[in-house]
Amino acid sequence: MFAPVVAEKLKYYVYRLIDPRNGETFYVGKGRGNRVFAHIRAEQNLEGDRLENKLTRIHQIRLAGFEVAHVIHRHGMDERTAFEVEAALIDAYPGLTNIVGGHHGNDFGTMHADEIVRRYAAEPAVFKHKALLISVNKSSAETSPYEATRYAWKISKVKAEQADVILAIVQGLIVAAFVADEWLEATEENFPGREPVPGRWGFVGREAPTEVRNLYVGKQVPDEYRRPGASNPIKYTWTGNITPDTAEPAVFRHRALLISVNRSAAENSLYEATRYAWKISKSNAEEAEVILATVQGVIVGAFVAEQWLEATAESFPGREERPGRLGFIGHEAPDEVAELYVDKRVPDELRKRGAANPIKYSWSTKPRLFSRESR
Repeated sequence: MFAPVVAEKLKYYVYRLIDPRNGETFYVGKGRGNRVFAHIRAEQNLEGDRLENKLTRIHQIRLAGFEVAHVIHRHGMDERTAFEVEAALIDAYPGLTNIVGGHHGNDFGTMHADEIVRRYAAEPAVFKHKALLISVNKSSAETSPYEATRYAWKISKVKAEQADVILAIVQGLIVAAFVADEWLEATEENFPGREPVPGRWGFVGREAPTEVRNLYVGKQVPDEYRRPGASNPIKYTWTGNITPDTAEPAVFRHRALLISVNRSAAENSLYEATRYAWKISKSNAEEAEVILATVQGVIVGAFVAEQWLEATAESFPGREERPGRLGFIGHEAPDEVAELYVDKRVPDELRKRGAANPIKYSWSTKPRLFSRESR
């Protein structure tokens, strides 16, 4: 472990975990303090089928009588720089056990020079329809654009059916446009020859009319739909369609800290709006397994906090100091976690009449509420 004086000097850093049996880098991460050692502690506390790929690898290394090698690849950075260095390293080391790519990994990852020219020379799309944007970075090379786009997504059927056009996205560029005639459950009966994916949806449709394709194909996705930390492949160009009246209630399978970001969501990225700065008990916050951002009673984002820190300019460069408050450093929750909660409504028992406080805990029968000063 790093002594406090060492951790202070390191600031934000990017690290690699290396398998000493063959010298292979199997995980790239970023953090501060003793984050680089947190995976070892996690492996010691988990067993059986709860072990994810990274922890399974660590477990195997330890069973073989070795210890994971830790390398600090670069340190002394601010958080934004650390995100970018992490993403670059993830691109440089194929076959990692990281659940998702690095920060901006989908849109800013490895590309041929010609792809970069096409993308950045393209004009941004101007949406004249309700467009459902689907990132098909991973599957587009394996099948046709239509097959890659139509199957199978964790999505609200109600909201998907409101889309006028479905746009396929590859690394920030719109490559195809389709019209969905019908959204169906992702079963073998509905999609013969495709592997069933419970809880997901696909569509039966066709290529969009020429005049619609001409509006969008070959254009780049505007920056406002590519916010920092957004690894979810689904984005909507219209808002306000999922409401507490139309969304199904969330069923909590994790200790979830719910944060209402009604006021600040329009002014910042969802991550920035959610992580700073709250009047909250640090010990309570650290118990949370997932942080859920809510707007008007609907869950709109899911994050994992790696570290809770005092809301100071030193801990959060560029942010106004908020004495007595805390913020977190973290990342977007894995897709399988986000899919459980995003676009679901906050259950009624956590939305009591007159409860104006923005913080709620899912694991308490009487949630402890802490207010935040008006922005």
